[in-house]
Amino acid sequence: MISREEYREKTQKLLTGEDFEAFNDLKKKKKLTLCVVLPIQAVLLAIAISMCFVNTIAAGVVFGLLTLSFIIGAVGVFGFLTFDFKAFRNRVIQGVFDILLEGYKYNFDPTKVLSSKEFACGGFAGRFDSYSGEDLFEIYIPDEDGNPSDVKLRMSDVCAERRETRTVRDSNGNYYTEEYWVTVFAGMFGYIVFPENFKCALSINSEIAGTKKIQLEDIKFNKQFNVKTNDHVEALCILTPTLMRKIMDFQEKMSSMLQFSLYNNWLFIAIHRDFFELKKTKEFTSEMFDRIYDDASSIVSIVEEIRTNKSFPKKQKD
Repeated sequence: MISREEYREKTQKLLTGEDFEAFNDLKKKKKLTLCVVLPIQAVLLAIAISMCFVNTIAAGVVFGLLTLSFIIGAVGVFGFLTFDFKAFRNRVIQGVFDILLEGYKYNFDPTKVLSSKEFACGGFAGRFDSYSGEDLFEIYIPDEDGNPSDVKLRMSDVCAERRETRTVRDSNGNYYTEEYWVTVFAGMFGYIVFPENFKCALSINSEIAGTKKIQLEDIKFNKQFNVKTNDHVEALCILTPTLMRKIMDFQEKMSSMLQFSLYNNWLFIAIHRDFFELKKTKEFTSEMFDRIYDDASSIVSIVEEIRTNKSFPKKQKD
């Protein structure tokens, strides 16, 4: 995978003159809004305070104008004068991935999401009543010769919520049932289906029936992760020192909880934050794409470990 410096140099070319113009134009308009609206608000506030001692009706009118100016300023700064990073990202993301994932077969659609049935198979959220998401991503794991195989990692950003009810007492002492929503999962969820079953069940920061907690040789890994399995010896073959180091690096980059679940021929992964988002910067430079670089490099690192780790089932050659 290319270095961060080379990545920044190449992604800088994805920023068109029109993008620079739109971004800088909005910065100027936002600055103008702040420079004009804030002084007007200060003047109106001073007038309103002085009017309070002379004419209550006039003071009310001025306070109304002051409120209106606050609304206009807020809408200008935080609404219409905010650069649409999401639309920009969706337009250039294909070019970013082409730079990052050269040599890998992959698919990406920002408008699609894994199905709720696929998500439920992971068992990371329990019951949920509302399901949505975006950024469906697939990357094919190369075989031992480096050629694309039929095995692929499918992942997307997911938001799952559960409807709950509770009994509430109002100010009159009457009780009524109130409905509310609880977010049970928000972040990236993905999975891999292997051609053959694993020899054990293994979970990291998640639960699988019939497994017990184990301690590994890496003390730092034990402190960060709760590992359970039904076959200690086989789990050690899967969790090689290299894989453990990559998982720790992965979680450090994500700054969020990481979960793995491995049983039969399935490997599930969950990270409790969205993936492939732009880093919002004050200047319009390729540094905006740094977070995508970190996300993709972490995924590629795990994919490469799966490709070379003998304990992960591989399709037998003819």
